[in-house]
Amino acid sequence: HLPRLRLARHEPLLAMSGASGQESARGAAPAGEPKAPLARVLGWGMTCGALGVFLPIILRLVETRSAAGLSPLTWSLQLLGYALFVVYPARSGFPLSSYVEYAVLMAQSLAINCMIRLFAG
Repeated sequence: HLPRLRLARHEPLLAMSGASGQESARGAAPAGEPKAPLARVLGWGMTCGALGVFLPIILRLVETRSAAGLSPLTWSLQLLGYALFVVYPARSGFPLSSYVEYAVLMAQSLAINCMIRLFAG
């Protein structure tokens, strides 16, 4: 006879507020608890940082009008991955600041994907 395992219910890390960790997955704090402003600031800060991740590649593509060395499959899979990272939290009702950087990266990947196909031949 094997003992039964009890699984603890885990809340998303960024959804926790203060020391109590009682904030729900949708980002709403219980009455009397402040929102986690640091998490929101960090989320928007990461979004600003995400703006520059693929910018050098985009500028090189525009300048040279050549997609030499860039794999269409790699960028298509990357686009799919970023799309999944945007759809799940959006449908789950998470705060925009917790996933908007992936939307920015997805838009940049889409632009690179389009330019690879445009400049491929």
